[in-house]
Amino acid sequence: MANTAIQDEAQKREIFDSPEVLDVKVGLLAEWILTSNHFIVFTGAGVSTSTGIPDFRSGMNTKLPTGPGVWELKAHGLARNANSAVVSSLRAIPSPTHMALVELQRCGLLKFLVTQNTDGLHRRSGFPPSLLAELHGNTNLERCESCGKEYLRDFQTRRCPQHVHNHYTGRFCDDRTCQGRLIDSIVNFGENLPTVPLQQSFKHAESADLCLCLGSSLRVTPAANIPETVPEHGGKLVIVNLQPTPLDSICDLRIFALVDDVMQRLMQLFEMSIPRFMLARYVRLEFSQLPSELIQDNLDWELHVRGIDEQGQPYSIFVQVDFILPAAFSQGNFSERVEPFVLRQCTPTVPEYIDVRVHFQGHYGEPPVLIHLPIAPLQAKMVQTYRLDFDLQALEWRPNVIFEKDSISPDHKLEP
Repeated sequence: MANTAIQDEAQKREIFDSPEVLDVKVGLLAEWILTSNHFIVFTGAGVSTSTGIPDFRSGMNTKLPTGPGVWELKAHGLARNANSAVVSSLRAIPSPTHMALVELQRCGLLKFLVTQNTDGLHRRSGFPPSLLAELHGNTNLERCESCGKEYLRDFQTRRCPQHVHNHYTGRFCDDRTCQGRLIDSIVNFGENLPTVPLQQSFKHAESADLCLCLGSSLRVTPAANIPETVPEHGGKLVIVNLQPTPLDSICDLRIFALVDDVMQRLMQLFEMSIPRFMLARYVRLEFSQLPSELIQDNLDWELHVRGIDEQGQPYSIFVQVDFILPAAFSQGNFSERVEPFVLRQCTPTVPEYIDVRVHFQGHYGEPPVLIHLPIAPLQAKMVQTYRLDFDLQALEWRPNVIFEKDSISPDHKLEP
């Protein structure tokens, strides 16, 4: 909102530590991380500006290629310059900072991540959702208001951007015993933060002996109260931001630099590589067959094609699914363009195989993928889960990884 823009011009000024000073500060930060027992990170819009997503409070004279913050422009009654380096959050590629945090978690240094961002890039980068608190929601996530089931989408779930407090998306829970309304997960000004992520965040802040704040103005509460809790319980607080913040006076180390510069220096000191972002997609194929109750000596069989996330939860990633049957089956080929993507048939025998071509939203230019599914003639039910990795530099899919599992529990993370 325009009235949340920074009013004091001095508070808008961007400060940059010299390279020599920055090296000393990052060196100290590295020592603290290596000796910490419970290291957490708190991120704001500044971790995504290098991906092309504008922040909210950068001043009119910002050095950022994305230009002034959203609220700053509104406060001045201006539109964003057409030459600004801005992209949709759906097309944004996770930054070096996003990917460095993924690696720090993988190696056991980073215990928990709290973010104010709604762009979904932390989750897309591969950071485990169980160790991530998205305090202000995720533009790609909606949940059932009745049973709480979550649905991740490869599109923005908000239906009425002009009416931000109308969270109803027009879709319904696919649980037949529920069928409740789905609502987007975005938290607007004046609305309560989600209880569970908020409680988790404060719990980790109370246990943390080190908290690193990256790219946040630390002006929005109650989110900003989370890093403030760390020094209150004896932990160290480190803030990386170009502009001054209200918590500067209580932090143990203040770094004035771009967050990517800090994280790249940090990873060099750790002698750790920042992993390259790969777009991971999970596809689950569920085949079942039963003797037909309507036609003697025939089989009723069906094939469901579902997009899921790495924890096995629903993820809408397809715009079309093609079912391609062997030539011996006169039924031919079928295409579905609306979820659920399912092929149902009643035939004397089941096909030896079914080829499934999945078409994606294509935000990164990813082409369709053809999956060959052999069918076991006497198996009543078969479930195959595939991981597909898209290389954004080569613009091609890497070979499929197949998981020989009949089911995936909600807390089980798939690994290649």
